[in-house]
Amino acid sequence: MIVEEDPDIYGPVYCRGPETPDNNCCGKIDVLRFDESATQQWRTTITTKDNVNTAGAGPYVWWYQHTMRLGFQNDEYAVFFRAAGSSERPGEPGEVGIHTGDRILGNRREPRMDMGAAA
Repeated sequence: MIVEEDPDIYGPVYCRGPETPDNNCCGKIDVLRFDESATQQWRTTITTKDNVNTAGAGPYVWWYQHTMRLGFQNDEYAVFFRAAGSSERPGEPGEVGIHTGDRILGNRREPRMDMGAAA
């Protein structure tokens, strides 16, 4: 699994703005599979491409702690991870609050990672 910056989801307030001056990370999580000879078989992104300034955006990686666990058996995979999500900020039109939550995603065949999510 790889965590890396994702400029597609950047918002001016939360990714490169005054809310996070020392912690500027808005990113994605990719899961990769390699064969026995270290040749990449597939790569899939398990976070969304929603802009972080949009209510309902997520899951995505923000600046605070993120942990991940990968489980697999043959061609079945599951990923448990901590991610961020955006929700409307009550009483502040156009503003969002960013919150952490745990997610679990799984599949029965590569590379789809879209079964059963829980926040």
